[in-house]
Amino acid sequence: MKKTEMETLVELQSVDGQIYALKAYREEKPKVITVMRNSLLEKEKAIKEIEDGLKAIQVKRKEKEVDLASKEAAIKKYNLQLMSVKTNKEYTSLQHEIEGLKANNSVLEEEILNFMEEIDLLRMRISKENESLLQEKSKVELEEKRLDLELQTIDEELKVLCSRRDSLLPAIEHAVLSMYEKILANKNGVAVVSLIGEACQGCFMRVPPQVINEIMMEDKLIICDNCSRILYINE
Repeated sequence: MKKTEMETLVELQSVDGQIYALKAYREEKPKVITVMRNSLLEKEKAIKEIEDGLKAIQVKRKEKEVDLASKEAAIKKYNLQLMSVKTNKEYTSLQHEIEGLKANNSVLEEEILNFMEEIDLLRMRISKENESLLQEKSKVELEEKRLDLELQTIDEELKVLCSRRDSLLPAIEHAVLSMYEKILANKNGVAVVSLIGEACQGCFMRVPPQVINEIMMEDKLIICDNCSRILYINE
């Protein structure tokens, strides 16, 4: 194997390493926005649940108010009847009915007041949650704009790197390139690694002296027995 070809292969690995890193970053980064968007959806769902709870309490309050109004009307009716009763028994019976209704109304009024307090608290909570939601939406929109610009920059960098990659390929024999591409795909973008001392920098395992001598001869590709990557000595 020609020394210049090995140098080209090392340079190709450098370019491919950058390409793999940028592509991985480009793929992962939008997931941050997805997480943020999902967080917004969860907050919107939580606010909807609070709003539904508020509506349910408002319905209950309305029902109690209708019940209270009905009992107030009954009390007025019985008070009018008191003026026309002819016996003590009838009078006592009406008084008993009125007292029972008034007692019920006291309970209803207390329940209505409790509902009103709860409604006020829920309205305040909804207002606060909506304000927080708007702030988070603003942050997400800003992050999306920033990410769009960042991805545009990455795409431009990838174009330059891919162009550089294409310019290197003609200097590498087809068989060598084929082996390199196969290892590159199987080893997550790292096909060529240097030897430092006696250690392969792909797996950090010791390389036998005989293999090191073969690498130094530079007449063929030497593959690490442990990690199956192409080895070279960085002079």
